[in-house]
Amino acid sequence: MAEAVRENASRESERLLRDAEEEVARLRKEAESAEVTPPERPARLAAARREVSARIAREDWEDRRAALEERERWTEEAIRRARERLDGRRDPASRREFLLALALEAAERLPAGGVEIAVSASDADLADDGFVEELARRSRRPVGRASGEELPRSGCLVSTPGGKVRFDNSLEARARRFEPAWRAALTEIYGP
Repeated sequence: MAEAVRENASRESERLLRDAEEEVARLRKEAESAEVTPPERPARLAAARREVSARIAREDWEDRRAALEERERWTEEAIRRARERLDGRRDPASRREFLLALALEAAERLPAGGVEIAVSASDADLADDGFVEELARRSRRPVGRASGEELPRSGCLVSTPGGKVRFDNSLEARARRFEPAWRAALTEIYGP
């Protein structure tokens, strides 16, 4: 799509330059056949050149804007599909291991000592006693369930006891943290 836009812009640019050259040639021919050079000729030529330059600049700007809008639509679609995959119903063992990886990553970001974990209501059955014990074993710190904590929509929230320090490792928070990296990657995939 972007290539087609570039081609159209290139063709239009060439057409405008050709029209301008033809206009300049026509005006020169008129000037040669006329016995008297009209006093407005230089002003008309300058105005025609300015008009062509302005038209080319405007079309270039519109082409760039259209390409950026198209890339943004494509990026939004890629993000939507990725979110569907992440939010999609995976088998419970895979979902549990994913949640455990998120919890471990969050626990590593907190000061030493015990931690508390809060998971989404849809993942509550995965964060059973065995899950908490596994998280404690792998993180080598005491782990409890957070009480009265706001629940993430997905992923987990891990905090120090009492919630003074917390690390939001919900999928939404991760998307915000890594946005510059994934936007750069998507832009590279899409192309210039």
